[in-house]
Amino acid sequence: MATESATRGAGDPAGTAALVRRAWAEALGHDEFTDGDHFFQVGGHSLGALQVVRELGTALDRRISVRVLFRNPTVRSLAEALGADAGEPLQRTTDTGTVTTPGTVPATVTARPAPTPAGPASPAVSLAATGEEGS
Repeated sequence: MATESATRGAGDPAGTAALVRRAWAEALGHDEFTDGDHFFQVGGHSLGALQVVRELGTALDRRISVRVLFRNPTVRSLAEALGADAGEPLQRTTDTGTVTTPGTVPATVTARPAPTPAGPASPAVSLAATGEEGS
C-alpha cells in the first residue's frame, strides 16, 4: 500500500523532487545543494546513494535500483526518472540485486554456501601438530 508521500510524489513532479531533496539531505547530512548539483560532488558517496534509493523506495512504495541514482545524479534528473518509471515499478531479484522489468526472468545464479568460521581443531590434529601422538 502506498504512503501519503508516495501518492503525492508519484504523479507530481514537484512532489517527487521534494522526496528526492529530503532523501538527499538525510543521506548527505546537509541541505546545501540545488536541484542541478551532482550527488557525488556535494558530499555523496556509495553508501549514501544506497540510503537515498532505500528511502525513496520506501516513500514511493516500489523497489529502486541504485543505478537509477548513478545514471541520474541530480535532484532534477532523479525526480524525472522516478516520475517516468512511476507507471511500471522496478523489481529487484533477490539473488543478484539485478533490476528486471515485470515479465522478464533473471538468469539462474548458483550461490555458494557461506564459509563457516574455523572451529577448534580435532584432538588428532592437535596432537599431531604438537608432536604428541596418542598411545
